[in-house]
Amino acid sequence: MVYIKHCCYGKCNSDSRYADSPHMVGVRFLNFPKPKQRLEKCLRWIRACGRPHEQFNVNKVHKMTFICTKHFVGGEGPTDNHPDPIPARYCQEQVHKFSRKRKSQAWCDNPASQSKRSADNDAVSSMNADLGDNSSVKAGDPGDMDDGVHYDGDDGETVNENISVRGETVWAEHSYSHQPRFVDKGKPAYEILQRHPDWVPSFPLGHTEVTAAHTERYNRGTTRQQALTGNNTAPAAPQDVPGERSEMDEINQLLEENRVLNEELLQMKMDEHFFKGDDAKVRYYTGLPSFAVMMGLLMQLLPCLPQTGQKLSPFQMLLLTLMRLRLNISIQHIVYFFSIDQKTVSTVFRDTIGALFTHLSPLVHWPERHCLEGSMPHQFVEAFGNHVAVIVDCFEIKIERASSLKARVQVFSHYKYTIKYLIGITLQGAISFISKGWGGRASDKHVTENSGLLDKLLPGDLVLADHGFDIRGSVGLMCAEVKIPAFTRGRCRLDAKNVEETRRMAHLRVHVERVIRCVRTRYTILSETIPVSTVLPCEGDDIIFLDKIVSVCCALTNMCPSAVVKPSS
Repeated sequence: MVYIKHCCYGKCNSDSRYADSPHMVGVRFLNFPKPKQRLEKCLRWIRACGRPHEQFNVNKVHKMTFICTKHFVGGEGPTDNHPDPIPARYCQEQVHKFSRKRKSQAWCDNPASQSKRSADNDAVSSMNADLGDNSSVKAGDPGDMDDGVHYDGDDGETVNENISVRGETVWAEHSYSHQPRFVDKGKPAYEILQRHPDWVPSFPLGHTEVTAAHTERYNRGTTRQQALTGNNTAPAAPQDVPGERSEMDEINQLLEENRVLNEELLQMKMDEHFFKGDDAKVRYYTGLPSFAVMMGLLMQLLPCLPQTGQKLSPFQMLLLTLMRLRLNISIQHIVYFFSIDQKTVSTVFRDTIGALFTHLSPLVHWPERHCLEGSMPHQFVEAFGNHVAVIVDCFEIKIERASSLKARVQVFSHYKYTIKYLIGITLQGAISFISKGWGGRASDKHVTENSGLLDKLLPGDLVLADHGFDIRGSVGLMCAEVKIPAFTRGRCRLDAKNVEETRRMAHLRVHVERVIRCVRTRYTILSETIPVSTVLPCEGDDIIFLDKIVSVCCALTNMCPSAVVKPSS
């Protein structure tokens, strides 16, 4: 399909259907800049066309909006020095006849034009002889013309001009086209405007007035020219082009509004600029202690994060995942928040959790014996010596009711459906062990004996636990010892020694409860009911997706200040 192209500039009659016409020789059609990508340049081109706003504005610019090359300096299209079309209000004619290149070629090829040029050269030569000096004027050379504008080519029109050469006024006949060639190159803009108010290129955005740059140097040249011509009149002061200041004020106002809106957009974009320098926002949305920690985590994850094109940046992928862990935001809420679809949210969340699990799992590690002994708090040393290796407990996470009856039986616990995890902490409050998920029906003893915790114990280690962890036999096989509160089974009350020992142990064992509460409070997804889909095995892994979530939450908690050790003031 062949599209018909029209020029939208003023009353220009350029049309691609008449490409063989004389007025279309060498004319090309250029697409307008796209408003969504280059709004400022598009506005400059629209204003240059000189059409009423209700007829032609940004909303009416599309892929079939064209402007021909006639309306650019030189007639060849945009250049680095003149990227915009000439404003219609500065043109005495709405349509330029030919470009400089094409008309120069036409002049050379036309025998009548060549004979006319020879006649002009003869007339100028006789004029030079009459002047009686060594100066000469070349035909077609505008270097000594007062108006500073020269017209190339021949379109059948002639004018009589008075040319001043060293105080002498001569008469000459010139042929010209409607395409002027600017010869005041190198002069200040205010002087060009004063001399040629009807022909100037459009101004770039951001300039409210034409300033006099290097006026001293050009004033010397003006003074010399006045001395040669006998004109001692002082140079006129710069003058504003009528209507130019009001338009520039409007442009500056639009630019200022654009800048303010961009700043507001950055505040709502939820990217690095939104969190930079504000650790309180980082703690609220992600649970991490500072922006620096978050950026360090992002640098580690960059090679493993999924590719989403231009929908989400790597920073937003990490932020989306941490916000869901921290605030338990629903998927639909994130869809509206980041303007993406549900499938993208689910995919990004799962892939980012997988990357976090791979990189952060080493943060939950079992310390060596000498590390424990060197950093053991004095309260534990006074109560149990330097043999305490770990404090253990179990916590449960609610899940949705499964459709399978067998699955319901496995996760049923105290009139609710839960997944149970065994957690172990060091004496300083760092999480050193987290098990895989077990159905809520499993006992604490069964989870401890089958989770792999016993394999980490060394001979002589001491384990602090709560009621239900009656694992003396299993721990004894590892030549270790377990301390649990005393029972009143078969007795009316505990003796004084057992009461004191139980109180002392409970005071120290409560640290594990603080850590569990810290994890569930910092990442509220563990405190709410989890979808049953998260307990399905991950593709290619032998653990469920909820195991990865719990491990990531524990590792992120280890990156934050301890809930047990108070920060030193």
